Amino acid sequence: MEELGVRLDFRASQSLSLEGLRNEISRQIQVGRKAAGLNITDKPAVGFYCSDPYICAAARLHKDYLIEECILDTLNVVEGDEDTLVINHLDIPLNTTKWHSPVTVVDKELYRDWE
Repeated sequence: MEELGVRLDFRASQSLSLEGLRNEISRQIQVGRKAAGLNITDKPAVGFYCSDPYICAAARLHKDYLIEECILDTLNVVEGDEDTLVINHLDIPLNTTKWHSPVTVVDKELYRDWE
Protein backbone atom coordinates (compact mmCIF):
# COMPACT_ATOMS: atom_id res chain seq x y z
CA MET A 1 0.00 0.00 0.00
CA GLU A 2 1.37 3.42 -1.03
CA GLU A 3 1.53 6.22 1.54
CA LEU A 4 0.00 9.56 0.69
CA GLY A 5 1.06 12.80 2.32
CA VAL A 6 -1.20 15.77 2.79
CA ARG A 7 0.04 19.28 3.31
CA LEU A 8 -2.39 21.86 4.69
CA ASP A 9 -1.92 25.61 4.48
CA PHE A 10 -3.81 27.39 7.26
CA ARG A 11 -2.79 30.90 6.28
CA ALA A 12 -5.68 33.14 5.29
CA SER A 13 -5.63 34.04 1.64
CA GLN A 14 -5.98 37.68 0.77
CA SER A 15 -9.50 37.21 -0.59
CA LEU A 16 -10.57 35.34 2.56
CA SER A 17 -9.06 38.06 4.75
CA LEU A 18 -10.91 40.76 2.80
CA GLU A 19 -14.16 38.78 3.08
CA GLY A 20 -13.70 38.58 6.84
CA LEU A 21 -13.23 42.34 6.98
CA ARG A 22 -16.33 42.82 4.84
CA ASN A 23 -18.33 40.77 7.34
CA GLU A 24 -16.97 42.76 10.28
CA ILE A 25 -17.77 46.07 8.56
CA SER A 26 -21.29 44.79 7.80
CA ARG A 27 -21.76 43.77 11.43
CA GLN A 28 -20.62 47.17 12.66
CA ILE A 29 -22.99 48.96 10.27
CA GLN A 30 -25.91 46.82 11.51
CA VAL A 31 -25.00 47.63 15.13
CA GLY A 32 -24.82 51.30 14.14
CA ARG A 33 -28.22 51.17 12.45
CA LYS A 34 -29.71 49.81 15.68
CA ALA A 35 -27.94 52.47 17.79
CA ALA A 36 -29.30 55.18 15.45
CA GLY A 37 -32.84 53.82 15.94
CA LEU A 38 -33.40 53.10 12.25
CA ASN A 39 -36.21 50.95 10.92
CA ILE A 40 -35.45 48.05 8.57
CA THR A 41 -36.68 50.07 5.57
CA ASP A 42 -34.63 53.21 6.35
CA LYS A 43 -31.76 53.73 3.91
CA PRO A 44 -29.21 56.03 5.57
CA ALA A 45 -26.12 57.59 4.10
CA VAL A 46 -23.16 56.10 5.97
CA GLY A 47 -19.62 57.36 6.40
CA PHE A 48 -16.93 54.81 7.21
CA TYR A 49 -13.70 56.46 8.38
CA CYS A 50 -10.74 54.12 8.84
CA SER A 51 -7.07 54.57 9.63
CA ASP A 52 -5.94 51.24 8.17
CA PRO A 53 -5.56 51.32 4.36
CA TYR A 54 -6.20 47.57 4.15
CA ILE A 55 -9.56 47.91 5.93
CA CYS A 56 -10.43 50.85 3.66
CA ALA A 57 -9.53 48.71 0.65
CA ALA A 58 -11.85 45.94 1.88
CA ALA A 59 -14.71 48.41 2.35
CA ARG A 60 -14.16 49.89 -1.12
CA LEU A 61 -13.86 46.47 -2.74
CA HIS A 62 -17.13 45.28 -1.18
CA LYS A 63 -18.94 48.63 -1.27
CA ASP A 64 -21.84 47.44 -3.47
CA TYR A 65 -22.34 44.35 -1.30
CA LEU A 66 -22.36 46.46 1.89
CA ILE A 67 -24.87 48.94 0.44
CA GLU A 68 -27.24 46.14 -0.54
CA GLU A 69 -26.74 43.91 2.52
CA CYS A 70 -27.02 46.75 5.06
CA ILE A 71 -29.81 48.60 3.20
CA LEU A 72 -27.89 51.86 2.72
CA ASP A 73 -28.43 54.82 0.44
CA THR A 74 -24.70 55.49 0.12
CA LEU A 75 -21.46 54.39 1.73
CA ASN A 76 -18.54 56.82 1.76
CA VAL A 77 -15.23 55.25 2.69
CA VAL A 78 -12.64 57.75 3.91
CA GLU A 79 -9.09 56.97 4.96
CA GLY A 80 -8.04 59.12 7.90
CA ASP A 81 -6.67 59.18 11.42
CA GLU A 82 -9.67 57.81 13.29
CA ASP A 83 -11.85 54.72 13.02
CA THR A 84 -15.45 55.95 13.07
CA LEU A 85 -18.80 54.98 11.62
CA VAL A 86 -21.22 57.86 10.96
CA ILE A 87 -24.91 57.03 10.55
CA ASN A 88 -27.50 59.83 10.56
CA HIS A 89 -25.04 62.23 12.22
CA LEU A 90 -24.36 59.70 14.98
CA ASP A 91 -20.60 59.09 15.37
CA ILE A 92 -19.77 55.57 16.50
CA PRO A 93 -16.09 55.00 17.40
CA LEU A 94 -14.66 51.71 16.11
CA ASN A 95 -11.80 49.62 17.44
CA THR A 96 -10.37 47.98 14.32
CA THR A 97 -7.06 46.80 15.81
CA LYS A 98 -8.21 43.16 16.07
CA TRP A 99 -10.18 43.00 12.81
CA HIS A 100 -7.54 41.19 10.77
CA SER A 101 -4.16 39.59 10.86
CA PRO A 102 -1.55 40.72 8.35
CA VAL A 103 -1.53 38.97 4.99
CA THR A 104 1.76 37.97 3.41
CA VAL A 105 1.00 39.08 -0.15
CA VAL A 106 -0.99 42.25 -0.72
CA ASP A 107 -2.35 43.09 -4.13
CA LYS A 108 -1.26 46.68 -4.82
CA GLU A 109 -4.41 47.15 -6.93
CA LEU A 110 -6.42 47.20 -3.70
CA TYR A 111 -4.91 50.54 -2.80
CA ARG A 112 -6.03 52.35 -5.93
CA ASP A 113 -8.88 54.79 -5.53
CA TRP A 114 -12.33 53.27 -6.21
CA GLU A 115 -14.13 56.57 -6.60
